[in-house]
Amino acid sequence: MKAKLEKLEMLRGFAALYVFAGHFLFARILPKESSGGFIFRFGQEAVMLFFVISGFVVYYSTAKHGDHAFGPYFARRVRRIFPIFLIALVLSCVTGRLLGRANAGAFSFLQLLGNVFMLQDFDGGKPGVWVSPFNGNLALWSLSYEWWFYMLFFPIYRFVPAKLQIHVVAALSLLGFITFSILHNQVSLFLMYFVLWWSGAELARAYLSRVPLTIMSQRRSILYLTLFSILAAAPVWFARVHHQPLSFGIHPILEFRHFLACLLFLIIGLLWAHIRWVGFRSIFGAFAYVAPISYGLYVFHFPLAVNSSYLEAINFAPLELSGYVAITFLIAYLAEVPFQNWINQKTSSLVERPNAAFVNGVASGPAASGLPSSEQSVGSEL
Repeated sequence: MKAKLEKLEMLRGFAALYVFAGHFLFARILPKESSGGFIFRFGQEAVMLFFVISGFVVYYSTAKHGDHAFGPYFARRVRRIFPIFLIALVLSCVTGRLLGRANAGAFSFLQLLGNVFMLQDFDGGKPGVWVSPFNGNLALWSLSYEWWFYMLFFPIYRFVPAKLQIHVVAALSLLGFITFSILHNQVSLFLMYFVLWWSGAELARAYLSRVPLTIMSQRRSILYLTLFSILAAAPVWFARVHHQPLSFGIHPILEFRHFLACLLFLIIGLLWAHIRWVGFRSIFGAFAYVAPISYGLYVFHFPLAVNSSYLEAINFAPLELSGYVAITFLIAYLAEVPFQNWINQKTSSLVERPNAAFVNGVASGPAASGLPSSEQSVGSEL
């Protein structure tokens, strides 16, 4: 774990494994209503943890590289997200068509195109979704949010004064909330959720500036997340008052869960930092070993382990289930380590630029800040 942000590594490893375990267990072993299954019902909250980590990592990486031009920044985002994402699209098709996935639907070119252009979302849980995740790979819903957060991040980071950035982000999210309330649509959802992701960027700004991570230093993020949690609760209250059906995993409760989860993650993390992370390594330390393949596990687990039936000929449940898990881990490793390293080598000329001495009010570059020299060392921008 040398030269890595270890706590982030542990958390993203935990979140990826938690999402994988929840989907796998509910699909193969446990009913959601069972008492044993309750602990795995918070996969949506785990994805929100990914968002906060991603905001931290992207700010950290951009400040480290001293990006003034959009080109190198864009190339880093593309090479981290798209190669493995495209493999996930292929696997989603192959396991459904050739390897016998029981619930494979009709192939849709428009659905595929919508995923390639990062417009997919969880259509079963939110209104206004334009296109569903390709061929039943539901985990892909969050990647569209990540991608458009990346695209929104750079102009704000580059051209908006540092002290105003969070306010601009909050204004964009408020615009998204208002327009989504008037007319459910995908663009408004992307904007509405941006403030969640940016709370991680604010943590990175403080970390790089050697500002203590406290409730006070992150008060603006806490204030805005509280505000949006209240706003997200309003449709829930309205539906309840008017005796409309409500479901834990569906709009409007789903959005409220997302905002409240990020608020709680931020507050708990800051309080934990105040007591110097007592017990953190004991709880999450082992998950750091999963972190290097967390992105692969996240995008591959539906086609390879949750929805597929390509090992049913084994006709022995423990061995079949173990096989799905082992194959998923193996493919995730091959994609995340040798394949991604090869991609990084082939594209190094597109992303390597001299570090600036000072970027947007934050010292950058290994010499200035003592940061690790490799973007891979700060983890996946999942």
